[in-house]
Amino acid sequence: MRKKTKEKINRLINIGIFCSIIMAIFSVILLLQKRYFWAFLSMIGMIVGIASFWNLKKEMKLIKEGDSYDNN
Repeated sequence: MRKKTKEKINRLINIGIFCSIIMAIFSVILLLQKRYFWAFLSMIGMIVGIASFWNLKKEMKLIKEGDSYDNN
């Protein structure tokens, strides 16, 4: 995999993690305001975001391992 592509994907992963953290903060704020439905939705969004980017990171490791076998 090219270095530029890898950097772009890593940047997307970091942005996704940052957005998930923001969703967690909003869910706490909404809980404090007793807006339980919206807090629940933002927690679901946070969990889905973290799971998606964790899976993407795992796929990146598999691709990286595949590239190292191809180069040998």
